[in-house]
Amino acid sequence: MDTDCTRPISEWLSDEQAKAVDLVVGIEFDTRSDDVRADMDEVVQLCSWSIMAKPGSRHIRHVTDTVLARLQALSNTPAGIHASSIDDVLRITGPRVFTNALLDSMSKQVGVPITARNLSYIEDPETIGSVLILPVSSFASGQEHSASKPWGNEQQLLSHHWSGFHTWKLDYDH
Repeated sequence: MDTDCTRPISEWLSDEQAKAVDLVVGIEFDTRSDDVRADMDEVVQLCSWSIMAKPGSRHIRHVTDTVLARLQALSNTPAGIHASSIDDVLRITGPRVFTNALLDSMSKQVGVPITARNLSYIEDPETIGSVLILPVSSFASGQEHSASKPWGNEQQLLSHHWSGFHTWKLDYDH
């Protein structure tokens, strides 16, 4: 496990927020521009490695259904389910599909399109439908991008001990 709580989970939400939301996610990456990085699908990417959800969350169900549909589509090909690159893994089951499926689910819930640009530049927690979006420093402090604040800041809820591309991504046997 490469994350731990910097603040106890019981302190993350007010009583009002806890009643109003069924999913809490943090921003992992925000380009803070109109430019989408080549290794991403959107200007903002949500953390898929740490979430807080109530049982039966409609949003998590939508993410799961989306991933299963992608896997089903792949299983119908002659090659079956095969990820030929790290990019395939990230696009099919990782933070890209997680972010895109949540944007779709939130859009359906509130009845207007929610895009990654709606999440860019978030400095304080923001509720969209029943999803609480936390700013980048809540779950991803200490990054050298996305206007992430240094470790130990007032918004930090988690410590993510990410060790970079010299982990599973480079060791992935494909």
